[in-house]
Amino acid sequence: MSSFLLNGETLTARQLVELASTMSSVVDLSPKCWDQVRKSRAVIDDMVKDGDRVVYGVNTGFGNFANKVIAKEDLKQLQLNLIRSHSVGVG
Repeated sequence: MSSFLLNGETLTARQLVELASTMSSVVDLSPKCWDQVRKSRAVIDDMVKDGDRVVYGVNTGFGNFANKVIAKEDLKQLQLNLIRSHSVGVG
């Protein structure tokens, strides 16, 4: 099995199609990308840590439920449900 390293800058449409159609590569992020993910996560964590800031889709519902604030103890489940709903029909 081959590996493919995403760096956030050089992925071509052809490579994307090949990766999606063969499903025979292990895909990972470059260290720089992982650093950016950690920094982005820290921004979101900081925004909602005190519970007094409302951030769409992070601590609220979606669409018609955008005005519904989700309890702090349910935020992990909210994000898991979001990933699951986006994954429906994939492989």
